[in-house]
Amino acid sequence: INGEWNEPVSIGNNINTPLTGRHNKGFTILEMVVSISLFSTLVIMVTSIMLIVSNAQRKTGAIHAVQDNARFIIQLLNKEMSTGTNFALTTYCAPGKEIKFISNNDFFFPNRFYFLQGTTLMRLKEIVTSSAQCASAKPLSGEETKIDQLNFSVRGQLPWPSLDGQPIVTTSIRISATDPKFGSETFMNLQSTITSRFRDIGP
Repeated sequence: INGEWNEPVSIGNNINTPLTGRHNKGFTILEMVVSISLFSTLVIMVTSIMLIVSNAQRKTGAIHAVQDNARFIIQLLNKEMSTGTNFALTTYCAPGKEIKFISNNDFFFPNRFYFLQGTTLMRLKEIVTSSAQCASAKPLSGEETKIDQLNFSVRGQLPWPSLDGQPIVTTSIRISATDPKFGSETFMNLQSTITSRFRDIGP
C-alpha cells in the first residue's frame, strides 16, 4: 500500500512443521495382533467353561434319572414281594427275565407278573397263562432310562417238609441312561434280596 513492500507476517515458529506426538499416534500391527490373540483366548476359555458346565448338568440329570427309576423299581418290587406267595420263574414273555407271584397287599388284583421287554420293565396285574397276555403289560421304568439286565432268582419257596416254605427272592438289575447328544452313558448296578413275610404252606 502506498508503494511500500510489506513483509508477510508468520504466526508461530512451527507453522510448516508436521504434527507430531499424540495427535497422530495409532495402533501398531503388533499391538493389534496381541489384542486379537488375548481376546480369542478369552473367548475360548469362556466357551470351554460353558461347555463343561452344560455337560455336568446333563450328567447330573442322567444320574438323577437313573437313581429315581432304580429307587422306584426296587422299592415297589420289595414292597410287593415282601407279602408275596406262590413265586415262580416263568417263560411266557421273557424267559429267564420274568417272575410271577401273588401279592397280599392288593385284595382286588393280587396277581403280579414282571418281565423285561427290550430295555423296559413291564408289569401285569392279572393271572398270566399264555404269551398273548404280554402285549397288555404296562411299562414300569421311565422313558429316559433303560433296563440293560434283569434277573430273578427264587429259593426256599417249596413248602414243608421239602423246605421251610418261606420264599427268598433276589433281584439283580442294571439300569442306565444315555445322553442323546454325546452318547455318554450313566449306569447303576443293583441287587436286592427280600424274604417274604408269608410262608407257602402248599404247592
